Amino acid sequence: MDVAVVGLGNVGLRVAYDLALQGYSVLGLDSRGSRVAIARRLGLEAKTIDALSDSIVYSKVNGASVVAVAMPSEIGSRLSTALAARGLRVVDVSLLHRPPAGEVRGLLLAEAGVSPGLSTLLAEAAIKSRGPGGHLAVAAGSVSEDSSAPLGHAATWSVIDFLKEYVEPGFIAYRGSVVEVDPLNPEAWLPVEWPGVGRLECFIGGGMKRFLARRSHRLSMGFECSLRRPGHLAAMRILRDLGLLSEEPVKASGCPVRPLDLLARLVEKKTGGYRDLALMQVEYSGPGGLEAWRLEVRWAGEWSATSIAVGGMQSAFVELIASGELDDVKGVVYPEDIAAMGLEHKLLGLAEKRGLSVSRSTPVLLPGAALKLEDLVKLKFGGQQDSP
Repeated sequence: MDVAVVGLGNVGLRVAYDLALQGYSVLGLDSRGSRVAIARRLGLEAKTIDALSDSIVYSKVNGASVVAVAMPSEIGSRLSTALAARGLRVVDVSLLHRPPAGEVRGLLLAEAGVSPGLSTLLAEAAIKSRGPGGHLAVAAGSVSEDSSAPLGHAATWSVIDFLKEYVEPGFIAYRGSVVEVDPLNPEAWLPVEWPGVGRLECFIGGGMKRFLARRSHRLSMGFECSLRRPGHLAAMRILRDLGLLSEEPVKASGCPVRPLDLLARLVEKKTGGYRDLALMQVEYSGPGGLEAWRLEVRWAGEWSATSIAVGGMQSAFVELIASGELDDVKGVVYPEDIAAMGLEHKLLGLAEKRGLSVSRSTPVLLPGAALKLEDLVKLKFGGQQDSP
């Protein structure tokens, strides 16, 4: 066994399938027998285990060269940290909610997806190329191919993680500080005209908070915004105001129900049958000029665009580690560290091998978005700064 993949949802299944195509011996693990059955139908070795038990997972993956974790963010980051602390080499696609409290004897490459992941790697490379002190703008997201889909959404990834984006703050790096922003504040919504797709809207998210905090001293301004279909954000603001994004249980017909769980189930049911588009744009304007990079992925066969994009990027990071490039590295590293090591071109080559072609493009955010957000930061959020 070369690689173990823990979590066989849409993304994890694609990671396992992709690595098997590249010739790796792969073992897939999941708590759900239905997902294991799908993996086996694809010709993959897969087993049903209690994926919530760190010790059980460790006993199954201990012989792997690299472990890929593809689970909902809160669960995945906890498991990844535990496995890396015990000496394994782990690649996780989710946000690292809590840095390891103790020694990490192995390697944890965290936030190794599209954004953060590919976006933070490209951002670091652009800062190196064009010089520090500039403006960084990232737009990324998954939208339904069919603009008439409910909420303009296609449920092709964790619906809970999707909904939590609207209750957790977004962040803007501004002159050495990190400024907190309400993601559903209309004053911070940005219009985007995406070639071939049309008009979209973008809200300030929290997916790149850690990167912005680490690099705020090298940026005049930096932000990531999440792409959605027009009208989506106004609808989500209403749902939040009604309390449907709350995790506090309420009684319905005498039974306690978390509104967030109910809404997640409804969103999954109503939008799970739609095809998606996965989009990402990274723009950096520094002393040496402007760079803009774009990734656009469409549904192919039975694979959603999100699974192809995120799963492909995670498997590319796995292959980078399996190739021996980071054999001497221990502890927690992030995609921007890969760029700082000068390995961005190798990683981009691995992505290209998976059909994930990053191309130079024209800007869709800068400079207008930066000017709008600078006014917002000065007028509305100047006193709400967190130390980086």
